[in-house]
Amino acid sequence: TPGSSPVALCIAAATAAGFCAPREEGGDVSVLETLATTYRLLSSTRDAWCFVVVVTLLFLDAYFTLQSSILTGHVLTMFGVNDGATPADIEAAGWLPSAVCSHLNCTSGTGGSQAAVRQAMLLSFVIMKVLECGSYVLNVYVHHNACDTRNHRMRMQVFEHVLRLDQAFFDTHADAEIRGGMNVHAINNLIS
Repeated sequence: TPGSSPVALCIAAATAAGFCAPREEGGDVSVLETLATTYRLLSSTRDAWCFVVVVTLLFLDAYFTLQSSILTGHVLTMFGVNDGATPADIEAAGWLPSAVCSHLNCTSGTGGSQAAVRQAMLLSFVIMKVLECGSYVLNVYVHHNACDTRNHRMRMQVFEHVLRLDQAFFDTHADAEIRGGMNVHAINNLIS
């Protein structure tokens, strides 16, 4: 019967597993279908969570970088002009300077001096820089550990696969060829 040959069964199984495209090359493949196939082939639940954490940390780093740049402008303006340090400037600088100023009580009574406002602005600038650098370092740490864990897992899977091969395979292939096929670091770098 047509379609029951071993080759046709192998192609059907490979298509179901995502190793072959079900359509002709150049056909309409949606982006979501491509992402779903990539996720199914290359990812685990832990990898998905690492991806979400890394993307979140990247967004936080970008946000803190933007806020840090805004605060840099406010600090330079505040220290460049003699009468530029008012509680209204603190309110215009964002949520962190407002919180620091309210904590230091620089908006009421005698605490509203230029020195107290400048001190609050500098402290909020330093806090924002620490948050910016911290989110970047945490992102690099999480991403690096995720890549190392993935490399180790792939290395173990490849090694177990090589151990299950027949002796005839080792007789017909050189050691360098086998070790070259076990280079999971290069494969993972292609993916990530």
